[in-house]
Amino acid sequence: MMIFKDAQALKHVEAWVEGLNFSDLSLKSWSEATLTETLRTYNFVFLGAGGQPMTSCVVFQEMGPDLCEVLFLGTSPAYQGQGQMTELLEEFIHRCPYDRIWLECRADNLIAQNIYRKLGFVENGQRPNYYHDSTPAILFTFFRKHR
Repeated sequence: MMIFKDAQALKHVEAWVEGLNFSDLSLKSWSEATLTETLRTYNFVFLGAGGQPMTSCVVFQEMGPDLCEVLFLGTSPAYQGQGQMTELLEEFIHRCPYDRIWLECRADNLIAQNIYRKLGFVENGQRPNYYHDSTPAILFTFFRKHR
């Protein structure tokens, strides 16, 4: 796993974003322009499969020497349900230098919540009415026990 910010990686990212369906429930909180700008601004890691250079992505920002926050994560619809996000997050957790990782999730996204819990994230709060449709956000933190 590598952290990407180069021009070639951004071309893959932009092509990936163009292929996403922003009317999908999981993407309704993001516009194509906002996601593209976020990917241009922050660090990201991604996974490719099936001959595609990018099929899953995690965007994050460093919040301090031992903390990062995941701003966005997603898998292309054609590759969902195949364990890609689990694989990418496992690798990210294993290789990243951070002792704590924050992320948030829609309260109605039970699949994502199960992945996070399986990987050792713990729920540590909620943001009521956080999303545009008043769905709460569930806050998760991963605490590295030791290296």
